[in-house]
Amino acid sequence: SLAAEGEQVIMATVIAIMVRFVKLQDLVCFGMIPLLAFIAFVARPVFTFLLDAEAANILALPLIPLLGAGFLKTTIVMPHIFALACNRPDISTRLNLYALLVVTPQTVLYVHVFGIFGAALSWFVYHIWAYAYGIRRIYGECLKISLWSFYARVLKVLALVTATYGVAALVLLVTTGPVPPSIWALMIAYTVASLAYAAGAYMLVGSSLRTTLVFYARKALRRRA
Repeated sequence: SLAAEGEQVIMATVIAIMVRFVKLQDLVCFGMIPLLAFIAFVARPVFTFLLDAEAANILALPLIPLLGAGFLKTTIVMPHIFALACNRPDISTRLNLYALLVVTPQTVLYVHVFGIFGAALSWFVYHIWAYAYGIRRIYGECLKISLWSFYARVLKVLALVTATYGVAALVLLVTTGPVPPSIWALMIAYTVASLAYAAGAYMLVGSSLRTTLVFYARKALRRRA
């Protein structure tokens, strides 16, 4: 019947939308990590070159929550865009409105107690609040899928980061000791870790994104040939 055909079209559209969402979410979550890791690896020598070693040591600590917040921000970009596409801008509006009440007092306290580190920490805390409020509502009211699928993806990325870039950083720490590693050692460690990360990410992303990556890789090879 016409009603049944209409339901089938709607279901096919919903499935297509969800497949594209998962693909883009994988691409953004896994794809931004090498950039964040590059910043982490080169920050200290760059700060030392531009300023001095003492300033580099001071700035290195606030960089940790900033990079953590950068990762959290990456993971919530696509869900918030999806919420806007569902005509639910109220979720983001309420998220930021409530953040004024929840996060702002903590920000004042952190800056007062920890200084520049507290300012960086407050940005991380804001994204924890976005997880607690915004993501919960988007997955429950817009995507209508389990919230655990979001956290499972985040945990996959974190596990891969630990197994690649984390191990590379640990090797540098063990081999160089208290002496800061050279820029060449940092670049070699970063390159090796990135290759391992790329291989792991290819295995962990959804099949739809893998198919797309293979397609464009083959297309690029044909153009070179």
